Amino acid sequence: MIWKGSREEAEEFIKYINNNQYNLEFTSKISSIEIEFLDLVLYIDGSNKISVRNFRKATDKNGFLHATSGHLPRWKENIPSGQFRRIRRNCTDINNYMQEAEIMSNKFLQKGYEKSRIEEAKQRGLEYDRSKLLEDKGNKVSSKHNDNGSLNYNLLGYQFCQWFFQLLNSQNSSSGEKRDDWGPQHFWENSVFKIQNKTNGHIEEYNDPIVISMRLLALVKEEKVLFHPQLDPSGLKCAMNSHEMVVVTVAGTVQKNNDCLGIFEQIFGLIRCPLSNKWKIQFCNLNILGSGTSVQHQPSIKYQTEELKMFFN
Repeated sequence: MIWKGSREEAEEFIKYINNNQYNLEFTSKISSIEIEFLDLVLYIDGSNKISVRNFRKATDKNGFLHATSGHLPRWKENIPSGQFRRIRRNCTDINNYMQEAEIMSNKFLQKGYEKSRIEEAKQRGLEYDRSKLLEDKGNKVSSKHNDNGSLNYNLLGYQFCQWFFQLLNSQNSSSGEKRDDWGPQHFWENSVFKIQNKTNGHIEEYNDPIVISMRLLALVKEEKVLFHPQLDPSGLKCAMNSHEMVVVTVAGTVQKNNDCLGIFEQIFGLIRCPLSNKWKIQFCNLNILGSGTSVQHQPSIKYQTEELKMFFN
């Protein structure tokens, strides 16, 4: 929040909203110099304008995949370039990018990546046109509001699912759709993706936007799966939780070639980006009822609104 009054008035405002009947408490940090938000530091630069640089928590660990891990080689090859692209997008000042790029380079060296590949990715990051990186080409889902100004999260969820599944399915050559711009830009830096096959109980979990986007891509591009969401009131339900995260849950069928593999249920946690006003994926849980499940009824969501509000809280 950009507060145009005095610091004292801002503190009084925080006290006022914390005095509520819902037992909600809003924590706050107030500064006239800089403030952290998600993976950014917003600060006042020498021209008295708001600029941004990359933010890392004091407890930040080196969680990148090791170069010798058993993941697909192209997954690992894309990780450095994606990370340098991210910090270039996060840094208004090129000098801040260079500082962050040096830290990032050391992290990849510690994980066994070749220095030449790191330097190549670092240089590409330096050459990016930052204004182009901020365009957010793929996600066209922006905030939708009711007549009274409140967020229409049902319409948002419907349009998000239309966009997401059309984009994901377009990566499958058998879909007949024009292949659009799929990638990690649609996920927050600390996003989490869980996939569970309830037929065999297998569970996977990923917490890096590049790896998450590559795993979803592998489902449709390599495993040749197509998702057909049921975008009516029985197959799509949405809610907003206490953290202003929009929770979207959708059910549908999974197809491979001409065979129906079963039913899927996917739950998304969406957070709005204040810079672009676009909604990005913070959490994503995918449950697949595989070939052992006969589809004898229309896929539907059983959760009630209050149950959805508790997801990802």
